[in-house]
Amino acid sequence: MYWPASEVYLKCAYIDLQSNHLKDALKDSDRALDYALKAENPNRQRQALHIKGLTLIQMGEIDACLKIMDELNGLVRDSHNPDNMHYIHHLQGEIKLKKKDYAGAIELFQKALSLQSSDPRNKHADYLESLAEAYYHLGDMDKTQEQYERILSLSTGRLDYGDIYALSYYSLGKIFQQKDWKGKAIEHYEKFLDLWKDADPGIPEVEDARKKLAELKDTALIKQQKVI
Repeated sequence: MYWPASEVYLKCAYIDLQSNHLKDALKDSDRALDYALKAENPNRQRQALHIKGLTLIQMGEIDACLKIMDELNGLVRDSHNPDNMHYIHHLQGEIKLKKKDYAGAIELFQKALSLQSSDPRNKHADYLESLAEAYYHLGDMDKTQEQYERILSLSTGRLDYGDIYALSYYSLGKIFQQKDWKGKAIEHYEKFLDLWKDADPGIPEVEDARKKLAELKDTALIKQQKVI
């Protein structure tokens, strides 16, 4: 009974965080943690603390996140599996990202990813997205593109992150447009919009992709007419 409830609240906390409903994300991560404790499931406890830490960083509550990291660090020690330090490194990287220390964030995100096994199920799309964001802010478009393409290449490793998978097409569309690779930009915007064709109205990325796609197609049509 407790384990499924923890899983449900973890999913809710993730959705809340991605939707920027941060107070709800905190509540749901606390509920996930409570049920994980009752279920005596350390792995779910680590996941709940991790998402709570991400939420606190997003809220700018760095000191509160550091306390969460202390608690999480204890669970990592108790697990006797040093690879579980990936949770800590990811949170440390997000703090660096918040403070605009992009080189430091990249180093920590890479360290977090290095602790994942070769099993594709353990390649977290959210970690790759964090790394892509850091490279983007650093101004390295080639490395940014590489990370989003790594997300698209994942198989089971992206099942829990369908939103990140879809948004990777949108992000790549913007990168290709910036590189003036119009055909590839159109291709990726179209793929993104096809995946989110039933999305709720008003989602900024959907509206922006539609606008950019229309502009690219209009430009391509004008060039075609000039050739004719």
